[in-house]
Parts: sequence; C-alpha cells; structure tokens
Amino acid sequence: MDPLYFWINIVIITFGEMMELTVIIFLTTEFRKKHSDLQKAFYYVLYAIYVFDSFSSIPRFVMRVLGQQIGNPVVATCQVIMWYYYYTPGICEFVLALNRCTGIAFPTIHHQFWTGARLKCVLLLIVAFPLLVSGYTLSNFHCRMYPFDSICAKYTNIYVLTVIFINTGLSVSALLVIILGILRASKVVTITKNSVIAQLERKMVVYQTISTTLLTLRYICSLLSYFHKSYAELFDTIGLAFYYLQHYLPIMLLPILNSTYRNKFMKFLGCRKGVIHVASTMT
Repeated sequence: MDPLYFWINIVIITFGEMMELTVIIFLTTEFRKKHSDLQKAFYYVLYAIYVFDSFSSIPRFVMRVLGQQIGNPVVATCQVIMWYYYYTPGICEFVLALNRCTGIAFPTIHHQFWTGARLKCVLLLIVAFPLLVSGYTLSNFHCRMYPFDSICAKYTNIYVLTVIFINTGLSVSALLVIILGILRASKVVTITKNSVIAQLERKMVVYQTISTTLLTLRYICSLLSYFHKSYAELFDTIGLAFYYLQHYLPIMLLPILNSTYRNKFMKFLGCRKGVIHVASTMT
C-alpha cells in the first residue's frame, strides 16, 4: 500500500473513531439520566451502531498488526468478532429507516410500537440478527476462525457473498421504506407543517436518507467489485470512500440537523452555557 494512502486512512479512521467514542460517552450519560429527550428508539439504535463499529475497530486493528496467522487464538477471536459485526450495518440502517417512516407517516403506530416491550424486541433482534442469518456457519468453526485458510476458500466465498447480499438487500429496502414514508406523509395531516416538531421530523428524514443512500452505494460497490474482478480495485476504492462517508458524515450531520440533539451535545462538550430546549416527539 502506498505510504501516503496508508497514512490518510489512519488519520481518517483515528478522527472518526474519536468522534464515535465521544458520541458513545455522550449518549451513555443521556441514557443513565432519569429522564432525557434522547431516551428514544432512534438514539438507542444509533447507539448500538456506534458501539458495534467502535468495538469492531479493535479486531480490525489487531488483524493489521498480526496478519493472517492460522492457529493464533487472538486472530481467531478477531475473525469471529468481525464476522458478527459484518452482518449488523444493514439491519441497523433498516430499523432506523423504519423508525423515521413510522414517525412521519404513521404517528399513532409510531408511538405505540417504539416503546416498552416492542422496542426491547427490536433491539434484541438487532443483537441476534448475525446469529439468525449466519449462526449456522459456526458449525465449521475452523473456517469461521480462519476464513483465509486455503481449505476454506469455498466457505469464505459464500460468507462474503452472504454479507454483501444481505446488507445490500436491507439498505435498498431501507431506502424504499423512507420513500414510502415520504409519500405517505404527504397525505397525512397530524402536525402543523410549520411547527418546530414537524421541521425537526423532516430534517431527520433528510439525515436518514443521506445515511441510507451512502450505505447502499457502499454495498453496491462491494457487489460490483466481487463480480467484476478486473475493476475490483476501482470499486473497492470508491466503496471505501462511501464507507468513510457513511460512517462519519452522519455523526457530523446529526447535531446540525437536530436541534434537540445539538443543544444537549453542546452542553455535554461544555461549548454553550445557554441551552434552548426544543420538545421532540421522536422515538
């Protein structure tokens, strides 16, 4: 790898991980409070995304240091953790899109569904999803721990395709759900269109549309890279750019688009003394 390209990657990843860790600490403090406007389904799922991603960065770093060592238990543990993580982006994005869809298009159902036991079931589904769709692959534990072993070529080929197709399918479905929500919302009159809450809801749809679109483009590039080997390097580079954008751009966009989140986050950072409270019905 070109040294300049390597260090650009290191700088982006380091900066991005610091942002993610800051948001994780911030949301943790909000969730530990007796009451907070951020104790809503949207932020719980967002929190899960950041925790998954930050946790997975450790085995990714370890793998860069140790390399593909067959028989090394540390490498085996890293591979199992990475396997679990690779199945989470699509389902998390789909749940967030569904949350925004119901928020703008089905407000009554929204408030009933994204609370209590139903919310706990959704969060449990996210955590269990990798096991539900790919848990059976653990039966071949050697290839699960060392997918780069030459005897695991067929196993790894199926594994890679499954990850790509599942995440692509879920991200495309998430986009369709958002479109459905936008079309349905135009026919539903529930909140004054110029109210603060209505404006906030529309901005959050914009946020989710950007995030979901970037994730979709990322996995489409992975799909093209797999089936067009001669252009694999090109598609992998474009896909990596979408990966960085999808991971870190939404972190910066959220405080810009969401005033409730911004006020609390700025207070957490100690950047503002006066905080304007804006009520939010988002869950």
